Amino acid sequence: MLKKYSESVRIVFKNYPLKNHKFAAKAATAALAAGLGILAAIWLAGGITRDLEELSATARRIGGGDLSARVRLTGLGGTAELAETLSAMTDDLQRARSRLEQSASYLTSILAQMADGVVVVDGDETVQILNTVASELLGADGAVVGRPLVTLADQEALDRAMIALDGTDTKSPL
Repeated sequence: MLKKYSESVRIVFKNYPLKNHKFAAKAATAALAAGLGILAAIWLAGGITRDLEELSATARRIGGGDLSARVRLTGLGGTAELAETLSAMTDDLQRARSRLEQSASYLTSILAQMADGVVVVDGDETVQILNTVASELLGADGAVVGRPLVTLADQEALDRAMIALDGTDTKSPL
């Protein structure tokens, strides 16, 4: 391959009378170095592109809920550092998710043991949490979480629940 390029350089410089053949050698060396530099740049760019595609695919898996997804890139470049950062962030996310699941389990067990009825609603009055006692008081089925509070039970059941909770009648004008 080098022989092919050297002949091309010879042909190019043969048409131009040169007083100094050292210039021709330097020009050929510079052309060869530039060509090798371009090939090296193409090779490096391809490696970086592959690394970034792998990072992107892994980030999509993590975003989809697969917290076991990891990227193992080696090297000293920025993409390897980015892969390490993504893995560390995913580890932190796994630990946070585990703590949240433990807290939810703890809250669920407390609510199940309570003698009082508990209904937790959000700002839109959508049921977020309903314990067994509240469900029994309201005569509601088990699939009420996520539904509006007003659809939880009929007015008569709500009246019975209010009377049972604090002895007041919701039909009373006061």
